[in-house]
Amino acid sequence: MSRAWRDEPVDRRIRVQVLLTAAVAAAVLGLAGWHTVRGEIGPLGAVAGFAGGVPVGLLAARVHRFSWDTPTARVVARVDRAGLVILACVVVASLARDWLFAHWATGALLAALGLWVSAGTLTGRVLGTRRGVVAVLRAAGARRPRPTP
Repeated sequence: MSRAWRDEPVDRRIRVQVLLTAAVAAAVLGLAGWHTVRGEIGPLGAVAGFAGGVPVGLLAARVHRFSWDTPTARVVARVDRAGLVILACVVVASLARDWLFAHWATGALLAALGLWVSAGTLTGRVLGTRRGVVAVLRAAGARRPRPTP
């Protein structure tokens, strides 16, 4: 964890969520890459799966509403009703993923495509969470300047 990340006024739960999601995304990305190297899915299919998953992850990141908590002087996250609806849609899409992709792929190709979509979804969630936190920090005037090398 970089010093700049530790110094930002962000609630610990948000940090843990982002770090765990990023770790799982890295693991899934590694598995998906392994399937690609083995030739179970072509590079175009891998890129398409990843690119299709990122918007889903960005949408899933909207489950949390980030805001500035004045008493603690930190960014906090809360789940709102719209976020619950989005979460329900993402869960249904995740459960229906294999059924949906089974129309175009089967066997090892389906597994590899599912991994690429999952990797994209997890990456999109990390990016969406980061975007939300940075927006709140900027609005609150609490964003620390980036150190110059």
